[in-house]
Amino acid sequence: LLLLAFLTEVGLFNLSSIRTLRGGAGIELTDRFSVSEEAVYNAADGSYTAEAEEFTMYMGEVNADIKNLYIDMDFEDIAVADSIYLTDEGNVLAYKLPEHYLLKGRGKEDSQYVTLHPYGKVKTIKMVFQVTPGESFRINQISMNVSKPFQIEPLRIAVIYGVFVFAAIFRRKSKLHQIAFRPESGRQWVAGVFIMGIFLALATGAFRSNLEYWTGMGGNQYHALTRALSEGHFSLDYSVPDELLQLENPYDMNTWDGIDVYWDNAFYNGKYYCYFGITPVLLLYLPCYLLTGTLLQNYTVSLIFLISMITGSFYLVRQILKKWGDGKVPFFAWPLLSVMLCFSENYFFLYMRPYFYNIPIIGANALTVWGLGLWLKGMQTEKGKGFCYFLGSLCMALVAGCRPQMVLISFLAIPLFWDIVIRKRELFSKDSIKETLAICIPYIAVAGFLMYYNYARFGSIFDFGANYNMTTNDMTRRGFNLDRLGTGLFTFLFQPPNIVSTFPYVREALISSRYMGRVVVEFVLGGIFMTNIITLLNGLTFSVRDVLKRKGAWALSAACLCLTIILGCIDATIAGILQRYTADIVFAALFPACIICCILLGELREKAGNGYYILCNFMAAAFLMTLAFDFFMMFANTGAITMEGTNPELFFYMQTIFGNI
Repeated sequence: LLLLAFLTEVGLFNLSSIRTLRGGAGIELTDRFSVSEEAVYNAADGSYTAEAEEFTMYMGEVNADIKNLYIDMDFEDIAVADSIYLTDEGNVLAYKLPEHYLLKGRGKEDSQYVTLHPYGKVKTIKMVFQVTPGESFRINQISMNVSKPFQIEPLRIAVIYGVFVFAAIFRRKSKLHQIAFRPESGRQWVAGVFIMGIFLALATGAFRSNLEYWTGMGGNQYHALTRALSEGHFSLDYSVPDELLQLENPYDMNTWDGIDVYWDNAFYNGKYYCYFGITPVLLLYLPCYLLTGTLLQNYTVSLIFLISMITGSFYLVRQILKKWGDGKVPFFAWPLLSVMLCFSENYFFLYMRPYFYNIPIIGANALTVWGLGLWLKGMQTEKGKGFCYFLGSLCMALVAGCRPQMVLISFLAIPLFWDIVIRKRELFSKDSIKETLAICIPYIAVAGFLMYYNYARFGSIFDFGANYNMTTNDMTRRGFNLDRLGTGLFTFLFQPPNIVSTFPYVREALISSRYMGRVVVEFVLGGIFMTNIITLLNGLTFSVRDVLKRKGAWALSAACLCLTIILGCIDATIAGILQRYTADIVFAALFPACIICCILLGELREKAGNGYYILCNFMAAAFLMTLAFDFFMMFANTGAITMEGTNPELFFYMQTIFGNI
């Protein structure tokens, strides 16, 4: 396999080097190019100074077969765009080739070689460079038909080898299928924690990949709320100009000319409030501020919730395997399902964007996985049952203080506890008063506080204040319109991802709507069922109904599917179509998929037929597709924010590794 990985590296990723093996030093063209007047020559040191945002280099009467160009130029910028125009035997008018970049740091040598595919002999060459005005640069050498040296990239070989090994260990005769999940096994626990550590490191790497940019992004609402709570009130200490108070409709941004308005804050009865969920403030910001006098940075809170989400996912899947696995599920189901849960592209998008807007969403999901995991733990143990129920309910109740719509996931308690409450009478009975109180008290306490918090701010116990947001549209008049459901649900759930053949291979999905009204749309990278392939197992909910019923999981799976649709409807009609909102919905699709996969693995493994191996291969493929989509999504253009623009060194380095064939 290692040899095969090396041959793939040489034969595929170094194909341009193989083609030019006989090129040698090539033919130098440096002195044959003329440089436009936008670049001023400095005779003292042989350098040039850019006087405009672009300059041109031109060579006429080439009349040569050109296989490639070698462009050795030193720029101050990390990456300089180079647009090449050719005329040749098949084109009398110049045509533009795809944009090429010359790099300064990592990947510089590889970027100096440009493979060309003209129509016969090249007649003229024009290169247009996009530069920073005032930048000094140097033209060292430009040659054609140069032998490109082999670029053996260890990282690329490691990735290819890893994919080959991963595929090999899932073959029929692999001993991996013989290792059943045993919750009492210390060795398996250590192995699971080790794998979890690897993915924690990967997620942290994505978190840090563009941290400097996201640190500078706005969003001090939680800091303002923390100060307000420490002073004993809920309104934010923002000044309100008289001009704003006198507006007939202060929520129409078109009337704000010349008025200082605090963006994305709730404005009600002449005061500003934070409509973002209060739970992160109560759990992290406020205790830190009261104890140390310092305000936690948003990226620190994001990192805490990231870690909680990943560890909680491994914990939840472990409890799923214990409850529904019956000792028949292979061990590899634990790490694979856990990673597909917490590395869903909907969550990974939040990991790689550690800024304010994503905090309540990732916080709600982290609390959800821990809450359900603790509930399942309580159902399977006698010692500490009440404690697990209490902590689980506390986590689930606090979700309402992050993302109110996600509190609907708490209704999964009905099918989850149905047998215990209705048939076994182990809850909500005289003999289980402690466990009953453990489940109910956190909900009562949290609901009581949130109702008071809402009433004190907006005069209604159910109003979280999102409608009073000072944003792009007047949400007080947005209303609930069923006509927005079609586009919203399709986009959130079934929108195919926009996959292309060039790095980074993932682009924003095309969103189309005929809704004759204002639609709040940013971008979505793909629907939940289209980008998280493991969720397609939800389609078996009705075809394997008897098996799920026997395991006591059918009602739970069906309820999750209904909840997926309900949450999609809520976000589509009340909020809008945004990528980060998909993270409100995705858990309701991933959770039953993990349960169905666990049950089927146990059922099919006993029979040892083709069905078991087909399911295993499906899991392995879904796992690899999840990781690949996450990785390339990091470099995709998402709205006005791109890795290419914010961290060009990393973007173009990865482009040379995974996009230069």
